[in-house]
Amino acid sequence: MELMFNTGHFYSSPPETIDPNVFTFNTLVGFVIPASHAFATTPTLQPIYLYYSPSGVDHFISPDPLITSKFQGWANDGGSFHAYLTQQPGSVPVYEFYNGPGADHYDSTNQLEVNGIPGWNVNGIKFYAYTTQVPGTVPIYLFYSVNGVDHYQSPDPNAVNGYSGWSNYGVSFYAFP
Repeated sequence: MELMFNTGHFYSSPPETIDPNVFTFNTLVGFVIPASHAFATTPTLQPIYLYYSPSGVDHFISPDPLITSKFQGWANDGGSFHAYLTQQPGSVPVYEFYNGPGADHYDSTNQLEVNGIPGWNVNGIKFYAYTTQVPGTVPIYLFYSVNGVDHYQSPDPNAVNGYSGWSNYGVSFYAFP
């Protein structure tokens, strides 16, 4: 049985404190995990879920299996991959970018990917992956739709075959199946 250590997003306004003996912030995006797992010596791979909003024409990936339960119109888009929520030797951060309400989510290992492009915001580190293939990893492909102005990432190199306006931009990063 695989244990899930993410407990979801943590938002607070005004900022409040949480007991560091119980929870700790895991990434800049704001995932909260039990403190007992935060400093574990054996890292745990977490599933990265693929989601789609037909009304917003947007794809989204997240290590939080409940993220879309907070929003209407989102559905699980099938196959996932696995990644670390803490940096491991050789791994790099995968940053989340977002362009406006209901527009487009995009993830990249390049923190400066959207610098200078109007409307794009850096939401922080989502998880950790690899820029080159290491044993046990598979390519995660980046697809882009000019029709829907949408990015999509999947371990399936044929994920957009048969869909008009989609292009395969190649390997975005490497993660575990």
